[in-house]
Amino acid sequence: MMKELLKISVCLLCILTAHTLTRAQIPLGAESEFEQAVSQYTLSYRNLMQSRGVSGEDSRRRRRVSQEETQREISESFLIRGAPPLSEYVHSYSLSDFTTALRDKYPPGTALIFYAYVEDRLQVWLIDQSGLQGYSSAWMPRQKLEAAIYGLRNSLGVDSLQLNRSPQLRDWRRATTKTQRLRIPAKRAIARVTTILLPQAVARQLNSVKHLIVAPILGLGTVPYAILRPFKSKTFLIDRMSLSVVPSLFDIEGDTKGWTPGLQNPLIVGNPYLPPNTKWIVPPLPGAEEEARAIAQLINARPLLGREATRQAVIAKARDAGFLYFATHGVANSEDPLRGGFLFLSAEELTDGFWTARDVQN
Repeated sequence: MMKELLKISVCLLCILTAHTLTRAQIPLGAESEFEQAVSQYTLSYRNLMQSRGVSGEDSRRRRRVSQEETQREISESFLIRGAPPLSEYVHSYSLSDFTTALRDKYPPGTALIFYAYVEDRLQVWLIDQSGLQGYSSAWMPRQKLEAAIYGLRNSLGVDSLQLNRSPQLRDWRRATTKTQRLRIPAKRAIARVTTILLPQAVARQLNSVKHLIVAPILGLGTVPYAILRPFKSKTFLIDRMSLSVVPSLFDIEGDTKGWTPGLQNPLIVGNPYLPPNTKWIVPPLPGAEEEARAIAQLINARPLLGREATRQAVIAKARDAGFLYFATHGVANSEDPLRGGFLFLSAEELTDGFWTARDVQN
C-alpha cells in the first residue's frame, strides 16, 4: 500500500514539476504585456468602429459624420443583427477573461493565438483553457513580415489563382505576372512563415491543442495556417488540430444571437453583361447567374440577370431594398476607397457600369 502511494506521489510530483518548468519558460512580463496589447487593440478597434468614410460631390466638399452619429448607427446595426450593445462588445479584457471564455464556451483542447505588433516587434501569445502557455517577442520589420507572407502565398500560387478569376487592369496584370514568376520553393516558404508566426516558444505548447483560434492583425488573416509545420516534422498544423480565424479578438465571446433579417423588396443581381474593354481584363463568371437564381428562388424573388442588371436599374431598386445580394465582380482600392472601389454592373461601355462606394454613400 505504501509503495502504491509512493508511486502516486512521485507521478504527481513529476506532473507538477513539468508544469512548473513550462510556466518558468514564460517571461515574467508576458501577462502584463498581453493586457497592454489588448488595451491598445481595443482602442484601435473602437477607433475603427467609430470611423466612416467621407461623402460629398467631390473631394473639396467633404462632410465627415460625427463620431456620435457613427457610434449610434453602428450600435443599432449590431443590435439588429443580434449582437450585444457596442459598449459591452468592445472593452478591455484581462487574461483571465479570455481564459474563462475559452473554458466556458469551447470544447476541451481549445486554444487562442493572439498577435500584436509594436515598434517593429511581433508579439505572440498562446492561451488555452488554463491560462497563458506560450509567449514570444521578436524583432520583425513589417516589410520582412509582409515579404514572408507574400512569398508563401506566391509559392502556393494562391494569388495567381485569384488573378485568373479577378478583374485586373491590363498593364497591372502584365507587371504582376512577371513578378509571380520569381517564386521560392514552397517548403522553404512554409518554414519561413512558421518560424515567424509560430515560434518555438509557442510551437512546443501546441501538442495538446485540438482546436486553434487565430486572432490575426495586419495581413496575418491571409496566411494559410493549415499548412504551417511547427512540430519539427513534415506534419502540417491541420493534421493535428482544427483551425478557425476570428474577425476580431472580441468574437471569442461568441455571444451573438441569431439574426432574422427582413427581406422586403429584395434586390438580387447575377452575372451582369460586361463588354470587352481595352483597359480591363474581366474574367467570366459562369456560376454567377445560377447562384443568383438559386438565392432568388429561396426567397421567392425575381433577380436582375445579364443585361437587365444595369447600374440604373440597380440604383432604382436599391433605395427600397431590405436585402441586397450581388453575384458579380468587385474591386477594392485602399488608396481611394470611395472612387476606386466599385461593383461591375451591366452597361454597353464597361466603365459606365461601375457602381462606386461613393455612389452608394450618396
